[in-house]
Amino acid sequence: MLMLKHPNVKRTWPTIKMEGNKITKVLLVETDLVLAPDDPDFDEDAVNGLLSALGKYLKRAGYDGAEIIPSR
Repeated sequence: MLMLKHPNVKRTWPTIKMEGNKITKVLLVETDLVLAPDDPDFDEDAVNGLLSALGKYLKRAGYDGAEIIPSR
């Protein structure tokens, strides 16, 4: 099984979303990164690195999309 590997990914899990008659396979990605650009701890390079790794992974793994969720 393919796994998303990135130092700021804490866990991932698949889910399915339904919108009308359309079903999509979505990967939920939990990260320890701050995602709000106005937060002083926001690291644009780290977030862009995560997005790049996620984009490559989604193409290989057959997901329709992803949602990134900050850790609590």
